[in-house]
Amino acid sequence: MIPIFRRIRKQLADENKALKYMRYAFGEIILVVIGILIALSINNWNNTRKNRNREAFFVNQLDADLQTSKIELKEIMVFFSDNAIASGKVVHAFYKPSLQKDFNPMVFMSPLKNGRYIPVMGTAKSLVSSGNIDLLRSVELRNAIIVYIENVEALLMDVERYEAFYFRLGMESIDGEMDVYNLTEKYRRENHYKYPKDLTDLQRATIPVPEDLEVIPFPVSVEDLFKNEIILRAYSNLLLAHRNTYYQYKDMLNATEELLQLIQSEGYSVKVEDIIENKELVFDSTDLRIIQKTDSILSDETKWNRDDNRYCFDDIHKGRYSLFCALYKASVDITGEYEHRRPVMQQVRFIIDKYGQDRVINHRLMDWNNHTETSFGEVKQVLKEATDSIEIQLYNR
Repeated sequence: MIPIFRRIRKQLADENKALKYMRYAFGEIILVVIGILIALSINNWNNTRKNRNREAFFVNQLDADLQTSKIELKEIMVFFSDNAIASGKVVHAFYKPSLQKDFNPMVFMSPLKNGRYIPVMGTAKSLVSSGNIDLLRSVELRNAIIVYIENVEALLMDVERYEAFYFRLGMESIDGEMDVYNLTEKYRRENHYKYPKDLTDLQRATIPVPEDLEVIPFPVSVEDLFKNEIILRAYSNLLLAHRNTYYQYKDMLNATEELLQLIQSEGYSVKVEDIIENKELVFDSTDLRIIQKTDSILSDETKWNRDDNRYCFDDIHKGRYSLFCALYKASVDITGEYEHRRPVMQQVRFIIDKYGQDRVINHRLMDWNNHTETSFGEVKQVLKEATDSIEIQLYNR
């Protein structure tokens, strides 16, 4: 192409046609300018496309982080609400002696647990520190991300403060006044509690109380505890710690949900894989034993508690179990501990999804169990389907 233009230009120059030559030269300049502009436009379009792809990537990652935090914040809130309820039961019993009669000593144990959770903020912090936050076209979203980080960090500082000033103070008082193991171990023995058979030699040798104990050293009675002012103040501190921490995590959850809603309202098309719950469950024989034990615990309708509050010591004490508490007790009886996301627990939740999601607001096991339309027959059907699905996987391996 270039040699052709050169021949034309040479021909016009040789023929001394200056005017035509000037017109041709001007046209050639215009073509060059147009070519440059087209190249710049293509380059700008390509850069814009890359920036939009990067923006979409960051928003997807941010959404994934927030979805994970949303799920895990709900779980830690359950933990602290359970502990706050247990603390409240102890404290209220000091003021209402009628509650002290047949008081379940296991209630004293629950508030002694503590936990800590930090929401997933890797993407949000990375966006701000790297300057990539400018890739987000929404100014409102940019500002909201910065505010979210600041709010969560401030709330986490409050969580640390409640732990330092209330929880630790309460625990120090309790440690100086009573041995909780002696109190609860007596109750366990009276109710024929057995340690899991599959404990290792190390676990069996290092559990705080030996399985074949002969005496309870320095026995503690519930009656004595309710006469102890230090115990009242200690559990009052635990109540403040667990209750206030619950509300801090609730505020974090609200902030997380608001940021998720803003992402959607700003028109971002988020494509996130199902990170909330992995439905590719892998069961083992322990899962089967747990679901079978649960079915045995809920042997008939008189054993079913349709007023679940996710606090299982009362269910165990009274011998009437919600679906959640039956699973909880079966898990502890079989394995010695409760795992919130154990495959058998997840399978029951997934089956409940089929039996009326409109009955669930926050907690599938509790809300579905308590709903007026849920029958004991449906509870047994859920357990049967869970058992069948676990057996099919185990026997087809």
